[in-house]
Amino acid sequence: MVWSISLTFARRGSRCRNSLFPWMSHRPPPALIRKARRREPTLGEQRRAEVAQKHQEYEADKAMTSAECAAWQAELDRLEPNRRVFFTNEQGETERMDDVARTNRVAELKAQIARNCE
Repeated sequence: MVWSISLTFARRGSRCRNSLFPWMSHRPPPALIRKARRREPTLGEQRRAEVAQKHQEYEADKAMTSAECAAWQAELDRLEPNRRVFFTNEQGETERMDDVARTNRVAELKAQIARNCE
């Protein structure tokens, strides 16, 4: 003897065939699905998006500052130990930087590094 149990206990005329597990028997109406898809973001979602945007801006600013600091440090390393520093001017000619200009530039670079770098 074979026993079979049917889970169709719904009343006549109901849309749901399975009253024990109604979510398994039918889908929500398409209008409800479209409405759920185009809903406005909640305040929590807006706040998370703002925090993520600020974090991205902070990381980009940090990377830019790090690159600037590395460039300043490289220039300082090039200028500081040398007494004779040569550079190319706007006309493409090689000129020697005098000691006063070199010490002023070294002081300026050290000040920038102290202000902006960690």
